[in-house]
Amino acid sequence: MVERQVRDLEVAGSNPVALTKEILTYFVLSGIIFKICRGGGIGRHVCLRGIWANARAGSSPALGTRESLSATHFCIEGVFIIMEKIVSSTDPSALERASKILKEGGVIVFPTETVYGVGALLDFEDAIKRVYEIKGRTFDKPLLIHLSNMANVFDLARYVSDKVSDLMKTFWPGSLSIILEASCAVPKVAISYGYTVGLRMPSNDFFRKLSHEVGPIAATSANLSNHPSPLNVQDAYDQLKDSVDLYIDDGKVEKGVASTIIDMTVNPPKILRVGSVNVTEIEKIIGKVKVS
Repeated sequence: MVERQVRDLEVAGSNPVALTKEILTYFVLSGIIFKICRGGGIGRHVCLRGIWANARAGSSPALGTRESLSATHFCIEGVFIIMEKIVSSTDPSALERASKILKEGGVIVFPTETVYGVGALLDFEDAIKRVYEIKGRTFDKPLLIHLSNMANVFDLARYVSDKVSDLMKTFWPGSLSIILEASCAVPKVAISYGYTVGLRMPSNDFFRKLSHEVGPIAATSANLSNHPSPLNVQDAYDQLKDSVDLYIDDGKVEKGVASTIIDMTVNPPKILRVGSVNVTEIEKIIGKVKVS
């Protein structure tokens, strides 16, 4: 069966249009089986022996070019394989791919329960700068640090008051971002070289698994500045295109409203943005607050 599939691929390689979604799923190279992307979708191509084949019936890219629409490239023994950039959160490889890209200093788009985010790990200053550049965001607007472990809070913040603890216990994981005094562990580029840091613990399952693997992620909504926040992965891709290394598709977001941001470094606390958590809910926990 595999040998037949290899022969089919070699034949299709000389006629790219012949490789439709109905043809093979795997091919073998030096005894290793590689999966070929099937069906429609963005950037699903494979190149064998310098000849392009398109996994969707369609156009034939020029010989030797790397047309990818939305794809990353890697090469094994002269064979270019293009892995799709938009990956379903249910794909068995999604968590591993996202983790690997982040740990290598990449930038990804990921789901939260509010909107899709674009971010990078705190260890990579250049990647954090890329987030600003990709979004077209000015450096005077800090990113939020998205995390999944309460222990991270005590690493990233200088002080956690009882009121802050009460907010976290009530609304985390969830759609409340809390501004605290930043510790020296927070990279200055992520907080616009200021002294405060915004922390948030999204409730999205995929994000929580990802952050458990890689740690806190400095992020913002995955849209161009002054454009609508993305409620699904296609919204994000339409704006950011191939400037991002990977997109995780988790369907439409649960809430579709950005997180509420509260500044707990001032007294009384001040709500800077009203979002998914309303003022009344917050005041029930910590008392009177100001709203900007």
